Amino acid sequence: MIQIRSPYSGEIVGEVPSHGPSDADDACKAAAAALGREDFPQHARALVLDRTAVLLGERAEELARLITAETGKVIKDARVEVARAAETLRFAAAEARTLAGDLVPMAAHPGGVGKLGLALRLPIGVVAAITPFNFPLNTVAHKVAPAVAAGCPVVLKPAPQTPLTALRLVALMVEAGLPEDWVTVLTDTGSEAGAALVTHPVPAMVAFTGSPAVGWSIAAAAPRKKVALELGSNAPVIVEPDAPLAACAARITKAAYSTAGQACISVQRVLVHRRVHADLRDLLAAAADRLVVGDPMDERTDVGPLINPAATERVLSWVDEARSGGAGIAAGGRLVDGCIRPTVVDQPAPAPSCAPARSSDRCSRLSRTTRSTRRSRSPTRRRTGSRPASSPGTSTPPCVPSASSTSVAYLSTTSPPCGSTSSRTAGSATRETPAKARPPP
Repeated sequence: MIQIRSPYSGEIVGEVPSHGPSDADDACKAAAAALGREDFPQHARALVLDRTAVLLGERAEELARLITAETGKVIKDARVEVARAAETLRFAAAEARTLAGDLVPMAAHPGGVGKLGLALRLPIGVVAAITPFNFPLNTVAHKVAPAVAAGCPVVLKPAPQTPLTALRLVALMVEAGLPEDWVTVLTDTGSEAGAALVTHPVPAMVAFTGSPAVGWSIAAAAPRKKVALELGSNAPVIVEPDAPLAACAARITKAAYSTAGQACISVQRVLVHRRVHADLRDLLAAAADRLVVGDPMDERTDVGPLINPAATERVLSWVDEARSGGAGIAAGGRLVDGCIRPTVVDQPAPAPSCAPARSSDRCSRLSRTTRSTRRSRSPTRRRTGSRPASSPGTSTPPCVPSASSTSVAYLSTTSPPCGSTSSRTAGSATRETPAKARPPP
């Protein structure tokens, strides 16, 4: 058994089985059998998704406390995640009710006059879903709910740090009427089950949220499958001299430090005009200092711990690196009760890609120094004939996502390109939905 520990207290909050390749094989075969029965029609799938959304609402506090226990996410943010997951399920239910094909305009060609053509949407097949730790309920819902809506059984591999919430969601779906073999959950400590799942011949689609390195290794390992990747993000903020600085500081603070910065849309850096650089820096530092850090179950807490001690050490090393490179630490940069104080890093040494630019267009391009990649695919197959068999992947198995997160938000300013001062905050990574109609993030 695998012990799941609270990132804040270190206490054991649950245990899950340790699955491997043979378990992945069994899960895929069970999912294929569920697909083959063809006994779960659209109206039934929609009803299950709607009922699950209702159950989430009724047990919102239970789910929120479970999220906080295994992720360290503060309780007030965990409640928001539960509410968003319920909306995700409702969107998927609406999609299940409206999935339809198309009437093909055969008469657009002389040979088609007097003929009728129909294009039907059929389930693509079994979906393999691999999810990250930072949103253990809503990201799982983003993968499982659209797949169920489309008629695709799912083999789910949640992050090894946060499997308890995923298991609870699936249990609620079964309580709402989902056939027990329609969604199977694999739990492991890293890649033991995940790698076998990606390369197994049964899943026709792999949906992954996590790091770019792991995501692209999955795509390489499954070249004949449809692959949906939601990878890292690049989230800068540009502040012009006429911007309302107090409002900017409030929004940046929220976007940088929520979820301890462990979200793909966390603010990673701020590019601020030199005329207002000092004012904005001071406003951000003051806002960071006001945030309450500590026990994530405490209603007053704004920022909890990172997902594990390794993530904490990594982020502290980045702060030390910035400091040794000449940056100023305007706020934070230290541990309090096992959590990193929200940190504002001012004027770090510029990276080579941040060389002064000659034009505002070039400056804008230089601000985009990393890449966010998504290959979206729908879990339905648009066909006029029968469903083809799924094809196996053939490459080397990948590993599954590690606990990589940034958590501390850094505000940093560098030498001024285009007459501005560049200022950076570092956030963290991950998210995705394989649905035809994408729920709001």
